Amino acid sequence: MTRSNNHELSTAKSSALMPKKTKSKMKAVSIIFLSLWILSLVVFGLEIFFFVINPVTKNAMNSEIQVRITLATIGFGIVTFILLLASGFIHLFKKIHAWAIVLVLSCLLIFGAVGTVLALRAYTLVNKVPQTVSFTGQEVFDAVNKYRKDNGVGEIKLDDRLCNNLAQREIDIEAGMKEGIAHKNLDEWYKKYVPQNIFVSEDADNNTTIEGVIKDWDSSPGHRLSILDPKAKIGCSYAANNWAVIEIGYVAYTPKKTVVSQTPTPNPNDPNRIVQCSISATCGGGIRDVTASECDKITCCQTASGWIVTSKDNCNQTQKSSQTSNCISGWEDYRTNAIKTCNISLSTNDYATYQSCMDNVGKTANAGIAKCSQ
Repeated sequence: MTRSNNHELSTAKSSALMPKKTKSKMKAVSIIFLSLWILSLVVFGLEIFFFVINPVTKNAMNSEIQVRITLATIGFGIVTFILLLASGFIHLFKKIHAWAIVLVLSCLLIFGAVGTVLALRAYTLVNKVPQTVSFTGQEVFDAVNKYRKDNGVGEIKLDDRLCNNLAQREIDIEAGMKEGIAHKNLDEWYKKYVPQNIFVSEDADNNTTIEGVIKDWDSSPGHRLSILDPKAKIGCSYAANNWAVIEIGYVAYTPKKTVVSQTPTPNPNDPNRIVQCSISATCGGGIRDVTASECDKITCCQTASGWIVTSKDNCNQTQKSSQTSNCISGWEDYRTNAIKTCNISLSTNDYATYQSCMDNVGKTANAGIAKCSQ
């Protein structure tokens, strides 16, 4: 047998092992896997852009869902890459030898192990990142000062004495809302962390934006009075889980140094003497150590949004404002209903009666509204 015959025989055997149609199919399969792998890279790039870079969309979806989507894309990319390598090896060697199968399986094992480790590591790192919020405590503080300034009230200054364990206040407030308890554990926090000579008012709100928080407080008479209190000079704020918490207050009196060797007898008529001021259970209950004059001025006040502890002057102003608003609203309702009665004249084309009716309604409603403000 000649060398030419040997070459023809070898070619024939090779063709028998890998026909042309099989080669074409393997090439098409490799192209499909390559396309899928490139697609996974493109999708992964888009996820990085929308979930991490773009400020508009990065917080639009729950972070855990984002992680699961990203890990699914990474897993899909690893699988398609492994299949691409496998098909490439088969297409490259054209003949399936035992060592080639071992090599392909080894690559599958290595890439699968590496991909699994990277995916688990990414999931662990993402879960270690604290939950993102739409705003920070500093942004709450700045927004409150801007709100006070826009309403002609002086800004408050940061006071560390009101920042003690403020993160726990957010946790208690959030838990209290689920239990139907407003400002849960406020008295306990006040007694434990705030000096007795500081009067504090607490405001909290849950919203996705700082603008929404300020709008909610502005629409609540109680919160509005608290935040716009002109006596308030100090404060501290905290934000987490879309909750905004701010403590606003002022120093009610300056503690005096006492001499150990002397025990002065307190003057019962001294307005600056410290007394235990009882807070009504309607406003949360508890006892606050304040000056006698301060205790005489505060009261448990009923507002449109609920009961709050505030000064008697502020309470009277709030209630008068609420009464005026209700009075005006009542006359506006009268105007609306009376106009409906006037419109009946139009059905008979009696325009003179209609016009007279409208004039009387307008005069009566305007006179009633004017009396509301007196």
